Amino acid sequence: MGEFLAWTTRVSHLLNPPEVIAWNIDARYLAALKRAGVPTAPRGAVTTALVFLGGRQSHAFTGKQAVEPDFELWEVGHAALRAAADQVGIEADELLYARADVTGGPEDGRLARLDLVAPRLGWSVLPDTARGDRERQFALCVESALERLGLGPLSHRRP
Repeated sequence: MGEFLAWTTRVSHLLNPPEVIAWNIDARYLAALKRAGVPTAPRGAVTTALVFLGGRQSHAFTGKQAVEPDFELWEVGHAALRAAADQVGIEADELLYARADVTGGPEDGRLARLDLVAPRLGWSVLPDTARGDRERQFALCVESALERLGLGPLSHRRP
């Protein structure tokens, strides 16, 4: 793991910053989020995966099915993203992608896991039209991240 983390600091342009990866790869991040006020769930709970692209909610799924979770569950995910971004000193919209696994319902939503490194984003469970829309949204988030790093399509023309 140390070799991988060292590599992330040598890469000149990483779309999710090395600080995000180092912080999220250590399972203690859940304790930090709990201290930041994000309600957390015990291991092994049944979860709904909330997918965020560029800090904005995109879609959700459970197992092999797309779902429309309650607003309150999305709020748990948003709180986790804000707290995670605060932990590493960035804005939530600088996170290229994130997957927040939550449990419970409107009255008792809790975070079970926050994956900022290599999440399964659930493209295959979305209906074709929604999948195309979400994949385009993701492409725009990648383009925005590249622009932020000065690597956009016109960056070579800058003085």
